[in-house]
Amino acid sequence: MKIGPIIAMAAALTTSVWVVLSLQTPGASPTAGATQLEVIIDRRKVQFEQIPLERGGYEYRFLNLDQAGDKRLSASEFEHILATEGADSDRGPLLKALNVSGYGQLAWVGLGLLGQLLFSGRMILQWVTSERRNSSVVPPAFWYMSLGGGILLVAYFIWRLDLVGVLGQSSGIVIYARNIRLLAKQKRAAANAGVDSAVSTPNG
Repeated sequence: MKIGPIIAMAAALTTSVWVVLSLQTPGASPTAGATQLEVIIDRRKVQFEQIPLERGGYEYRFLNLDQAGDKRLSASEFEHILATEGADSDRGPLLKALNVSGYGQLAWVGLGLLGQLLFSGRMILQWVTSERRNSSVVPPAFWYMSLGGGILLVAYFIWRLDLVGVLGQSSGIVIYARNIRLLAKQKRAAANAGVDSAVSTPNG
């Protein structure tokens, strides 16, 4: 096995993870005795802490939400930020179902759906081709659909800041590209073999 594809796979994984981590908002230092929790606001995982008060009740502090700063918030202030930042009550059923905060983000969802469609379609294509030939076959289009779907899904998962999704797809891109390159190499070899055979065959 050549070392090049392995290096490329490691580079793809490292780069995609670095991109996701660099896009995340850095968190503040936690407060001693506070309970750390997490909510989703505008596709981001927002961490906050619930700080108990001696007189009863709680104060809140966001750990990675720029708009809230580093100050402690009363329960009403905390709920107001959740309402204005998340704007969940203003979202229609479609936006809630797709977990986005605005219609402008539907393009990203469409990108992810197209990538998933290519991934599902490649398996259907492979299955139909194998059934027709009554043998397990991987058609060349399988790898092209895999590569296209993988690239689209990596872009979508980076936008979602989904580290698990990025890890699952970024390494596959190298494998798909490598198989496409091997197919092209086989095609050139077969063409050259055909030319050599034609040249060596005497005219009759």
